[in-house]
Amino acid sequence: MPSTISNTTETKKWLQQWLDGGIPTPEGDELLEAALRVLTCFHSTDAELRDNLAYSVMAKWISSSQFTHDQLHTILEQALSSQMLHYRIGESNTPSVLMRSFSSLIIASILYQDQQEQFLSEETYSKVLNALLTYAEREMDLRGYVVEFGWAHSVAHVADAFDELAYHRFSSYDVCQQIWQAFCQFIRRAEGVFGYEEDERMAVAIRSMITHQHVSVAQFCTWVEDTKEQFSQEAYMERYAKSVNLKHVVRSVYVGLKLNGQLQEEEEQRFLQLKALREK
Repeated sequence: MPSTISNTTETKKWLQQWLDGGIPTPEGDELLEAALRVLTCFHSTDAELRDNLAYSVMAKWISSSQFTHDQLHTILEQALSSQMLHYRIGESNTPSVLMRSFSSLIIASILYQDQQEQFLSEETYSKVLNALLTYAEREMDLRGYVVEFGWAHSVAHVADAFDELAYHRFSSYDVCQQIWQAFCQFIRRAEGVFGYEEDERMAVAIRSMITHQHVSVAQFCTWVEDTKEQFSQEAYMERYAKSVNLKHVVRSVYVGLKLNGQLQEEEEQRFLQLKALREK
């Protein structure tokens, strides 16, 4: 692989060959070195390079157990760093969101792999949780699809990582409540109604909390009522988008559980009592 991503054509060629199996996957230290260079492609505003190739190569290598556990720890540390997840955090409407957002996907991939192989300690799990909570608190760029460079999708991507945390073996009610608060920050901060299924991606994580019995339907509905009450203190137009986004998240949770036959009659009635399902 080229030592930098400045030669985009050459980098794409190498990544496509790795993705297709046209050249052998590197091994040992060479694999880790290659992976760390692939991660730098997340800076790119070229959607094919960043999304279709670089992320796809990393996801393939992680899911096919190409890395040792020590290597995955190294990649996770890099993904959580100020060079990736927290890169220029606080900026809005700049391409820096791409590095931050795609870092969330790598974190999600490693967490998923850990569920298969169990190589992360509870201490590392807590470190990842705290890093993602800090990210949710500080991420200001909530754009979904951007014409100039494709998917930014910061809310959806970090929701995927939170989903992996929500059903993880180290998860708990307290962890899930913190994740809900992180989602509420996005709901409050959004400049308008989410337009790229960010609500559904958050709902996936919430359904994981419920189906893995870390949170009950009654507890989740109480969270929603508390959040709805906070919104009700604001002027109508100030709360409009927040209330609609909250409603869409709750509906997605309800519909997903209902379609999968995961709601008892009393749980369904508890959902249907929520004002957040009906009102703005």
